Amino acid sequence: MPGTVQSPPAISFGRFKLDLTSGELREDGQNVALPPKAFAVLKALVERPGEVVTREDLRARLWAADTFVEFEDSLNHAVNKLRHALGDSAEAPRFIETLPRFGYRFIVQKVEEPTGGASTLEIAVEPSRRLEEPPTSAVQRGPMKRRRIWVALSFAVLVLLILITGVFMHKQRAQAVTEKDIVVLADFANKTSDPVFTGTLRQGLLVQMSQSPFFNFLPASQMNATLQYMGHDPQDPLTDDLARQLCQRNQGKAYIAGSIATLGTQYVLDLKAVNCSTGDVLAQQQTQVARKEDVIRALGEQATLLRGKLGESLGSIRKFDVPLEQATTTSLEALQAYTVGMGHLIRSDSQSAMIPFQRAIELDPEFAMAYLRLGSAYGNLGQTGLMEENIGNAYSLRSRSTEAEDLRIEAAYYMNVNGDLYKAIEAYKLIQSVYPQADYPHNLLGAIYRDLGQYDEALLEDQEYHRRRPSGMSLGNLAGDLINLGRLEEAEKLLAEHEALHLNRQLLLPQYYSLGFLRHDSQQMQKIAMSAAGDPGMERQLLAVQADTEAYQGRFKRSREFRQQAVEACLSHSLIESAAAQLSAAALQEADVGNFKEAQQLAARSLKLARTRRVLAAAAIAYAQSGNIHQAQTLADDLGRRYPFHTLANLSWIPTIRASIANQQGDPSRAVETLQRAVAVELGNPNGEMDDGLELRPVYTRGQAYLRVHRGTEAAAEFRKIIDHPGLIGGNAVAGNTVGVLAHLGLARAYVLQGDNAKAHAEYKQFLNLWKDADPDVPIFQQAKTEYAALQ
Repeated sequence: MPGTVQSPPAISFGRFKLDLTSGELREDGQNVALPPKAFAVLKALVERPGEVVTREDLRARLWAADTFVEFEDSLNHAVNKLRHALGDSAEAPRFIETLPRFGYRFIVQKVEEPTGGASTLEIAVEPSRRLEEPPTSAVQRGPMKRRRIWVALSFAVLVLLILITGVFMHKQRAQAVTEKDIVVLADFANKTSDPVFTGTLRQGLLVQMSQSPFFNFLPASQMNATLQYMGHDPQDPLTDDLARQLCQRNQGKAYIAGSIATLGTQYVLDLKAVNCSTGDVLAQQQTQVARKEDVIRALGEQATLLRGKLGESLGSIRKFDVPLEQATTTSLEALQAYTVGMGHLIRSDSQSAMIPFQRAIELDPEFAMAYLRLGSAYGNLGQTGLMEENIGNAYSLRSRSTEAEDLRIEAAYYMNVNGDLYKAIEAYKLIQSVYPQADYPHNLLGAIYRDLGQYDEALLEDQEYHRRRPSGMSLGNLAGDLINLGRLEEAEKLLAEHEALHLNRQLLLPQYYSLGFLRHDSQQMQKIAMSAAGDPGMERQLLAVQADTEAYQGRFKRSREFRQQAVEACLSHSLIESAAAQLSAAALQEADVGNFKEAQQLAARSLKLARTRRVLAAAAIAYAQSGNIHQAQTLADDLGRRYPFHTLANLSWIPTIRASIANQQGDPSRAVETLQRAVAVELGNPNGEMDDGLELRPVYTRGQAYLRVHRGTEAAAEFRKIIDHPGLIGGNAVAGNTVGVLAHLGLARAYVLQGDNAKAHAEYKQFLNLWKDADPDVPIFQQAKTEYAALQ
């Protein structure tokens, strides 16, 4: 048995080349989509060609610390993805042989070591074995010779026919679409009496066609905006005529339409692609289906054939062609419910989307994308625990999806469940490389970069997303980035564009409120808050923001009133986890200003409702600051145990909890040391439905620790860091993080330690001016007034 080969930068086998430096697999020079785990498995196998690599070897090498995911499921999924990418199979393996329940072997005949300056290891794959032919007699050889001549002539004729067909196909493809051409997907004309086909078949066709990197479909948001500009309701049926107009207005190349009709007891399924400019039919597919239960399967098969006729290569179709019934669901009713849910989600109505997605899952409990979309809806509503549960279910069922959906599920899992944001970045960048036409990775990368405090990178991603898919949401994210960067004038100018773009102004209310807050324009804030009336989701969000603003100004009695209204609004819509987040945010604010009894009561209430990751973090810090060390330590341990790979939990939240405990225990030096881990992400401003007070928390806690050890210069630097980032204090969904105003008090105390009474006097005055209408009984307010008086 050959020994382990020292791996060169690249390994070639068959038509494939594995580049170990860039982490890419290529087939005939073309990049092949391969998820990170599948790539790692392939690398482990080709490094030991001809040897058996046991499952335990792979576990130790690739899953050593990964106890969060099910190893068996993850390995099986990685090997399946690898075989799909290589065009291999377990039944007749060309590359990867399975030893059931034991391991895998990379099939080779010989290994050629690199020679001279060569840098590529050549692995010759075993050819398939042929049975030896028996010897032939002289009598047999005569007829065999004649047969060979006829075979040769037949082969020559076949080659000629192929060449003629190729020329014809080339002419046909000259009319087909390219990867850069915009394509519009029209509605399916339902000519039957069965309403289950209405909208459903279009969604199925979109899934089947979108698994290909070849097609560039016009996004739904851009379709809706164009339809509104044309004077149409986005809910109107997208007929052939309307689809063609829509295509022309967006400089598209073609639109694809379909229809289903009955013929006796059978169904006639028809697909066609039409040139938007000329009206010429570019390609068409038609078939008859005997049973209603077979319509989804037939739709997938006909869509695949249509893809080829429109110019997609056979190699691409082979790699990206999961059968539609496997990728989505075999149930038309489940697909119909999913389609309804997607309509609500596209219109930013996550509350209404939940019920149809839940119905789709009831009809087909293995519908992976229904779980993912339901998880997304929950996440939009601040229901992070339910979001994690459903995205986790999608992850475990991701083999029931197309390649595009599988990559999307895996990226969402890392971003929202596992919480490893750096892996999530890799996953979304992989999607961008395989599906360069996809726009959503830019949106989600923007959100991740905001989580990490990398606002310039977030701005670039959000600019690209807004360019590709302009909407109220994309404009809001872009304006939020500018606010976070302190570029208020640019944000205001950008928001003014929404009128021309016919975008949903309601989605932009948080940004307008934030600008009013940062401009100290109370009338603007009041006007925005009133304009949210009648919109339950926006009203709920702005109630929370108003509570933050009142707390920022020291008016805690008023803040509690707004907070209670926000909690009740959440509970009235069964948003239990959102209500818990409201309470834990309030607990943190009360602890910040010395209202320790109220802080512990609110923290306890929040934990009774839900123990999501952000509730655990905020409640733990509130407990630590208010003196309940045991409870804070217990929550920190729970957070670490449940989220071992979560970037923010492990780099920001848990260190802040432990640093707060150290401060309370009189060991501020340990607090400073503990918070070193948070430096890389301490300016992060995670998106959410409301502020939970965790933003800038490591910086503020470190500043407090430096005050305790009388290191005024270092403390001043930390508090100045907060004051110099006003957009993080008053930005989207924040508008009043209490650490923003308390940083002025901390800076004043730091200047006192430095002996600079003039600067201290100015900062005390700034704080007291911001709190000129504060509740007089707030402990930290009383302390500040006493300190200021002593400085006079």
